[in-house]
Amino acid sequence: MSRLAEAAIRYLDVDSFLEALKTYPRAVVDGVRNLREWGGSGDIFNRPLGHLEPIAENEWKNDSTAQSTKNAVLSFMLACGSHGRRDVFADFRQKILRVPGLAEEVEGLFDLVDEPSEEERDAYVIIPSIVGRLLNGEEFDANDVFISVVYILQFLEGGLPARAVAEAMMSFYERTWPAILEKRSFSMRSPAINGPYILEAMRKGDTAMQRMANMALATQLAVRRNLPSDLRQRFAAIAAPRVKPAATPEE
Repeated sequence: MSRLAEAAIRYLDVDSFLEALKTYPRAVVDGVRNLREWGGSGDIFNRPLGHLEPIAENEWKNDSTAQSTKNAVLSFMLACGSHGRRDVFADFRQKILRVPGLAEEVEGLFDLVDEPSEEERDAYVIIPSIVGRLLNGEEFDANDVFISVVYILQFLEGGLPARAVAEAMMSFYERTWPAILEKRSFSMRSPAINGPYILEAMRKGDTAMQRMANMALATQLAVRRNLPSDLRQRFAAIAAPRVKPAATPEE
């Protein structure tokens, strides 16, 4: 199920995403429950859960369903924002707000895209506010990039279709950092030193999540905000090279 949502996010396919969303929150909720029953191992998003009934109108408001739904919706929003696709975002908004029960749960996220907030309260305020700035075409400086990547990495840690969102965001950061170094280097410390260091960090890693984490760790040296030690450790874990299984000797 997550693969369907991930593909829809990667290709900005509104209709396919909305089709996946009919059952995706149930897959997440059931997967978490089954994972606990099965001893906490495995991938909650790709277990054989059998036939999943679509979410009914009165189920969207259930806490666990609403949370999974909002997380998925924010993921699609980030992909739209990273590519500056206001047209896709408008189509997405129009269609999702037609769905009874679902519309009431997510309309507040769209309001925050329209009027981004400066509050750093929780993901349901911070992430749509970042999307709003992306869609408005605001010019990000070094501090803006740092703040956005710190919050987006934490958001993606939650087991969402993270790969597609991370790839989309890295495409934005790869376009943005050269512009910062050329036009807004005043927003960072020691740009002649930290600029090349950040650009190099962005190339390290086999996955977009790893590259994002390496970028976040490198960028903290250039901005006026420091990562708390617990976040440094978490991001370092994300950035760490994956150990490939040793080859089995031929018998």
